[in-house]
Amino acid sequence: MKKTFKCVVVFVTPATNQKKASEMHLSQLYLVQNVKEAIEAAEKWAQNRLNTLFTEEDLSIDLHGKKQHTEIFSVEVMHYFIQEPDVDGYIGSKNGFPFFKWREDHDYGMTLQQKIEKEVELYSLL
Repeated sequence: MKKTFKCVVVFVTPATNQKKASEMHLSQLYLVQNVKEAIEAAEKWAQNRLNTLFTEEDLSIDLHGKKQHTEIFSVEVMHYFIQEPDVDGYIGSKNGFPFFKWREDHDYGMTLQQKIEKEVELYSLL
């Protein structure tokens, strides 16, 4: 049976002489069989959004002779729970605790791909 997961991705575009640095936060709900598939799907979705939402100019900024670019800054994956309607008509939903977190400046130099490979390997052992 497929389960609902949610991923949250932050993209960062560096500052230039014409504009300030910016962040974009996106989230997506999706259905997959297990945690391993959830992590892999989140990475693919983040890369898809990066390639779709940002122009070539955003993806390669030359600032003072140094190439900078918009990049994926962080990715979180969590279970997402949707409740059945109660007798009063309330339908609740909530995020579960994130079981996968990667942040460019917090993972000891590990790339997103390296972190995914490590986590997927761990979940494969379960």
